[in-house]
Amino acid sequence: MTLSVVLAAVFCLVGGIAAPWLLPLVSGAFPVQAQVSSVVSQPMIALLLIACPLLPFLLMLFFKGDRLAARSRGAAWVCGYDHEQSMVVTAHGFAMPVKEAFAPLLKLRHWLNPVRLVPGWQSASVPALLRGIALVELAVLVVIVISRGA
Repeated sequence: MTLSVVLAAVFCLVGGIAAPWLLPLVSGAFPVQAQVSSVVSQPMIALLLIACPLLPFLLMLFFKGDRLAARSRGAAWVCGYDHEQSMVVTAHGFAMPVKEAFAPLLKLRHWLNPVRLVPGWQSASVPALLRGIALVELAVLVVIVISRGA
């Protein structure tokens, strides 16, 4: 799928850039009204579209000088306390307040667990049961389609 998307993007770019040369080829199949005042140089537009995103980076490199020197990373400021491992920002520390805020919703997972309510819910017979239900649904759909005369 990635290859097809890349090919479509490449063909769109080539078609847009090569429009002045491709337009005479398709002008016999489609009515084209081109006036001198409405014609735009497609190669120039392509160059501008490539150069405009690069312009801020080039200006930054040109005018930067020594104003943005490399920063040194020192020890984190912890309000005068000794730095401990529990102070480090981790995924667990970030998710803990969210987990506490949504604790009632997360408890629903245990309260509404079908394993407690339906014995044998996760046994080996469940796939066979589901296949049987799907077969019955298919049979009902076939009967409905046949009865409607489709």
